[in-house]
Amino acid sequence: MRGGIVQVNSPDSSAATKARADIQRLINAYGAGEQEGDDKMERLAYLGDAIHIADSVFGRDSHECLNIMITRMLPEIRGNIKLLSVFYQAVTHSISPYSDDAYELMYQSARYMEEAALDTMAMKLYYGASRTAPNKVLSLKAEIMSIVSGQRANGGDLMNKLERLVPKLRQLSHEEECEVLFKVSYELAQYYDKLGEPTQALVEIEKCESFIEYAPAEEKILMMQLKYRLLLDSDHQGAIECLDRALDYAQNEFDPDKNQLEWIAAIALQRGDYAMNEELDELKAVGYYYYCANLLGNPLKYSTRLERSIGRRLAECTFNFGFEDLAIEMYNDILAGAQKYGLDEADLPIALDLAEKYLASDRPEEAGEILLFFCDGLEKIEFVSVRYLLLKADYFLAVGQPREAAGILENLMNKDMLDSQRIRLHRRLALAYTQCGDSRMAELSDTINMYTKRVIVSYMRNLTPSARHNWLEFCDEAIESQLKLTGNPRALYNAAELNLFRKSLLFRTSTALSDIIKSIPENALMIERIGRLGEMRNDAVMRGDRQAAEAAKEEMESLEQRLSASFANRGNLLERIDCRVEEISSAMPKDAMAVDFIEFREGKQHMLGAFVWSARKEPEYVDIVSLSDGYPENIGEIIWNRLALNMVGYDKIYFSADGDLNAIPIEFSLISDNAINDVVKLHRVFHLADVSPDVTIGDSVAIVAVADHNSPLYPGADASRGSWVDLPETEIEKNLIMEHMSPRHVIVLYNDEATERHVKKLNGSDISTLHISTHGVFRDRYDLEEAADKPESEDYRIACRMLAAGKQSIAGLILRQGNIWWHTETVDSDEDDILTAEEIELMSFPNLNLVVLSACDSGLGEIDSDGVWGLQRAFRIAGTKKLICTLSKVDDYWTSQFMDAFYEKAAQGISVYESFQSAQRWLRLELPDNPEIWSSFILIE
Repeated sequence: MRGGIVQVNSPDSSAATKARADIQRLINAYGAGEQEGDDKMERLAYLGDAIHIADSVFGRDSHECLNIMITRMLPEIRGNIKLLSVFYQAVTHSISPYSDDAYELMYQSARYMEEAALDTMAMKLYYGASRTAPNKVLSLKAEIMSIVSGQRANGGDLMNKLERLVPKLRQLSHEEECEVLFKVSYELAQYYDKLGEPTQALVEIEKCESFIEYAPAEEKILMMQLKYRLLLDSDHQGAIECLDRALDYAQNEFDPDKNQLEWIAAIALQRGDYAMNEELDELKAVGYYYYCANLLGNPLKYSTRLERSIGRRLAECTFNFGFEDLAIEMYNDILAGAQKYGLDEADLPIALDLAEKYLASDRPEEAGEILLFFCDGLEKIEFVSVRYLLLKADYFLAVGQPREAAGILENLMNKDMLDSQRIRLHRRLALAYTQCGDSRMAELSDTINMYTKRVIVSYMRNLTPSARHNWLEFCDEAIESQLKLTGNPRALYNAAELNLFRKSLLFRTSTALSDIIKSIPENALMIERIGRLGEMRNDAVMRGDRQAAEAAKEEMESLEQRLSASFANRGNLLERIDCRVEEISSAMPKDAMAVDFIEFREGKQHMLGAFVWSARKEPEYVDIVSLSDGYPENIGEIIWNRLALNMVGYDKIYFSADGDLNAIPIEFSLISDNAINDVVKLHRVFHLADVSPDVTIGDSVAIVAVADHNSPLYPGADASRGSWVDLPETEIEKNLIMEHMSPRHVIVLYNDEATERHVKKLNGSDISTLHISTHGVFRDRYDLEEAADKPESEDYRIACRMLAAGKQSIAGLILRQGNIWWHTETVDSDEDDILTAEEIELMSFPNLNLVVLSACDSGLGEIDSDGVWGLQRAFRIAGTKKLICTLSKVDDYWTSQFMDAFYEKAAQGISVYESFQSAQRWLRLELPDNPEIWSSFILIE
């Protein structure tokens, strides 16, 4: 025995004092060994000696002895079946069931036996705990667990066994009975979950919730985590509410000692994982992961499995944010911590993480060393074997051995795996076949598309609208994988089709789900509520009330998500939102070519490319330029020169921009010293699937114009439609347009009539053209944050109000009193005359051919692959077929002249497209040296 400790047989005061000192010394040695990462058996030997002293001096049933077993020994052997079995013998044969700490020892031991699937042992220990429990409630809870463990070990009808406890329940007070009934329902919920009956499990969960106020915090949390898992496939919003409630219980009902801080951290970690894996929102996930780390004492020592789990997530995010070397260093530290403090099977994914990051960083040799070192453990353990083999195939691809990679991947084809792993398998196998020259690659390319679309749509249906955006990256990865399959026409076709799918994903998903939901009569009240919540959210944003804005937004998204998840299966969502190359080719004129631009990552390079095809030509991919240093100033010229050969023989080009290209007027660039739109007819479209026949302005026109913004011009002021001054030319513009309108029906809202209230009254009307002349505005997050720091800024008040309401950008039109409200600290009116994109989205115009935004920056907004999330998207949602807007500030006078030229042609029944081109050519001839003016206006079809 260490230290030559003398055993004594009676606990007199001096012997007891010495024994307690020796026990404490051994416990300290155990703690030091834990910190130093000593071998587990060596650490257990310290505890064994301490227990031996306590047994000899105080007795096996003493508090001193049992306390070491409960608080030190038991957590150390958790998960080790062999040691747990030995421990079971010590507990059942040597401990009196009536000693003071016996209940706690037996109950905790039973829990760990249960975790290790030692159900018979767990049953007996739970039964022992029920006999020695200090009160009737704990006794009944232990008896319930004994019955549950016995059912798992020996079978039988759990419900009948639990019903035998009814007489004992009658002996309890109401509060005690409710606490026990919570436990019964919770165990039944778990029972039905294991039977594969989630509906019945949720019924029991509902019973649990009726007694939840009587349950201990730990049991509330476990129940919420079970409900989260049961709801995850069908009700994402409900599932996330369960995690939030569990975290709330943990934060508010646990004492802040370390053991319970670990509980809080574990739930917050799960919440972060949801943000990371379901919402694909890394920034939100990082917030939760850092919260976990700070709870446990940042920087983490990686001494526990929980700390290593948190560290892994933070390292993953660090890598994804581009700090590759730092992330790899973090993974190495985590793996070293796992080895120091006792590496077990649950820690093996750390090794896979590290190997994966080495491969992604073009360091295959180091990845190979990791995979080789851990290969025996990794290949034999089911929960990591698929991932290990996929990484092994990645390694062979990286070192130029595609046949070895193909062999591994082919053997995996029939294994069960996650959809994300299945897609990855097909991507890697297609790449291996490409490098081997195997013709089976084309079939796999089709499979990649099919799986990618199915997985994305299944998530799109269940997520809230704001969370859907993040799934675009998953589509980007699939496109990149198809482009790597060089030299195969089928892969190019599939890449082009995925790009079409990606670009319409958010808009078409929202509209398709909305159409499905609105077609079901019983949804009418909920749809009305969603519309009202949208108005409440916009009103709260106007007032800068963040709490009210977020509450309305959360309830609205919850209702939308639940309606989507419940009713989307009534219509095939994928069919409604999918876009096929053949469909677009057949819809386009024979003399037209489609150009679908794409921004994407090619390794570490940021690239701009384009898919081009027509009714007589299969899709082809053209590399345009690297964007690593941003867009070149002459990007339009570069684009059309790169595409010049593809354009030969075509009179019309329909193009869909991507990313920042949405904000660049490339249709006015030069090619061979000629303006491109003089060489070929260019059509900028929201999406290539939106190509439709030309329209006219129709017979019903609404004109909204504001000349007096309560901000008179001062000497030398620039009267552009984006600076805060009056715009006298809008009155002239209005009058010129009206001269051309006869005999059309015209609605005019001018100055005092041009208010937000009057514009919103146009909602639902059958106007065919809506013309708005005023100031336009777009401010992104950077603009708002910068203005909020400068009280002297024109945007100071609006920036403070938007940021206070949780808004990160604003796109809108300034109506009659808008300038005044823009500069005020608070809004005490029902409307602020700033017509925002969010407010426009709530409007609907069933017969709207054209919207003309005669205002600055009206084509700008937050940009992604689905287009511009600003006034462009808002009016598209509201129903317009075509949109004329601007991408920069525009001069007041020349704007009115451009609009006069446009309406002069359009009023003659000439199509919107031809009228726009005619006006643009006229303005270019008038101002040949001022492209910043004549290239400001764009037409989106």
